Amino acid sequence: MRLGRETLRSLIALELLMLTPGSSAAAQKSGSFTSGFELQCAETLTLPAPIHDLLEERIRREGRLGVANRLDRAVLWDLNGDGAPEFFVPYDCGNSGNCIWGLFEGREFRHLGDLEAFRAYVSTSGNGKWPPIEVCLGAGTDYTWMATYSHHRNRYDRGTWQPMAGTRASGPLRRYFASRPEIQCPHGASSP
Repeated sequence: MRLGRETLRSLIALELLMLTPGSSAAAQKSGSFTSGFELQCAETLTLPAPIHDLLEERIRREGRLGVANRLDRAVLWDLNGDGAPEFFVPYDCGNSGNCIWGLFEGREFRHLGDLEAFRAYVSTSGNGKWPPIEVCLGAGTDYTWMATYSHHRNRYDRGTWQPMAGTRASGPLRRYFASRPEIQCPHGASSP
């Protein structure tokens, strides 16, 4: 098959447009997220011993990257619809609000993985299924990075980071945030 010169140029231009950082093509899957949360949504509580002990041992072995050093808070959200909320524990946080969140299953407190985020978008799935989790990671004032974590083989794994340019007031980043649910702290924690 032989392509004409104009057809070839159009295909190259389309491919370049799709690869441009910050374009609307960089947005993650829209999903059916029902809520979002940030660090200030974490309730102060006593963590179950298996969660506390695992994170304390990890911090002892690996150290911390950020400044926060408390293991007394979590966001509780029932991801799989089994009636037992999962624990999102911000155990290593920086001054900017970016945290490493340990994610733990709500019945047996099994570690499901770690999320890197200042904001997470979640939903509740039925029938014991695990829904995707979308996260945002701050990188200064001009870029925010988005990724989707998917449940696979009993843990959440992160997809590719996608940059989103702009600010919360303008550009692709504003359109992205406008397409997501408002931040609503679950279970009575204070909303931002």
